[in-house]
Amino acid sequence: MSIKATTSITTNPNTSPPAHHREHIAVQLPEVVSQILRYLSPYDSPNPSQSNNVFAIARNTKHLYQCLLINHLWYECALRHLWRHVVFEENGSGAESFRQFASTFANKPITNPAPPFFPISFSSPMHLSLSANSSSPSVVDSPLPCKTTKGPTSPSLSTPLSTQSTHEQPPELPVVSLPPSNDLHHRSLRSLTLRQIKGRDTTASLAAIAKHATHLQHLEIYISQSVTNESLTPFFMHHPNRLTHLSLAGCHRVSDASILVLARHVPDLVHLDLRACDMVSDISLTAIATSCPRLHHLNVGRIHEKHRITNQSIVLIAQSTQVAVLGLAGCDISDQAIFALAIHRRHALNRVSVNHCTRLANLGIQCLSSCCPNLSVLELKACPRINDWRTIEALVDRKVSLTLNHHQKHQFQGWSRRYGKNRVTIAPIKQ
Repeated sequence: MSIKATTSITTNPNTSPPAHHREHIAVQLPEVVSQILRYLSPYDSPNPSQSNNVFAIARNTKHLYQCLLINHLWYECALRHLWRHVVFEENGSGAESFRQFASTFANKPITNPAPPFFPISFSSPMHLSLSANSSSPSVVDSPLPCKTTKGPTSPSLSTPLSTQSTHEQPPELPVVSLPPSNDLHHRSLRSLTLRQIKGRDTTASLAAIAKHATHLQHLEIYISQSVTNESLTPFFMHHPNRLTHLSLAGCHRVSDASILVLARHVPDLVHLDLRACDMVSDISLTAIATSCPRLHHLNVGRIHEKHRITNQSIVLIAQSTQVAVLGLAGCDISDQAIFALAIHRRHALNRVSVNHCTRLANLGIQCLSSCCPNLSVLELKACPRINDWRTIEALVDRKVSLTLNHHQKHQFQGWSRRYGKNRVTIAPIKQ
């Protein structure tokens, strides 16, 4: 009898499999499967050390690929994790991979436009302070890393599943007969990062993605000569808009036009990095101050067009937002802006960069020192009017990380020795 039952099970497709072959009901629930995959995904792991470990990222991405082959439910859940954080870097094929990704995401071909005209030189954010990795806490005086990815890079998209990682080549997978719906891709994408992508069709690819990236929360474009206001504004027009982090460091063609749209449509903005975006001015920053009260991180450091950022917008930022990390390197500000920050942000202010702000004097630094007890990083390179070494000594004693140029360090150490002290400034840790 048992032999006949076994035979009927193996030959009749309409008969249920034996009990020991059936899936447990727990792994048939999307909520449970998604929670399991969170522990395999290096980007959503509850263990922070695992999220930043290169080997863990490579290993866990490989495990996620294997989960695609279990069944339809696991396929969809794993796909959501693989498409959640997408990173492209200029490594020879980054531009072409990004174009293929955009074609798949938008479900239409991306054509190569005629090469646009770019100025020969532009400001680089590499020497401007206050950068932040896409998923890391804000840090000071450190350019964004260009060779480390925090998410799976997108690929050669011969099939929508083949996402490449910069750490490990994904395993060869058999052809899956369940093509992912584009709607699943659209809902899965949370973070998109482009680092020094130089393709001529970057603008068209971004525009194609923007139309469907309705759940995007984090957009980072690092040093791109081709990104324009027109390619960015569609990302800001979704309703509701979930974008909270925007980094456009080194995108020198971005101007007030797109940042005004950002202020109007993205009220929950938390992180805004506009280093070396020389065409951005007080006009759009004033709009950001009045429309984005949750803003926590702002960097408008620059080398050129210093006159465009003044006390006018920075005072409003201090009064109207929750800013705690502020990069003002090279801006045309005076002690008035520093007073506003010290008075309105007080305990909340954590990191400030005022490198090359030549109008600053001792009163502003004294106010920061006395009103902001939680200040941990202060950058003062090339501020020639600041020479209150007693205030600098007080900051050193509080273990505040200071950035001074060689001349300033020499003056401070000379003053310290004259008073029988031996104070050494601590430089900020680059992350």
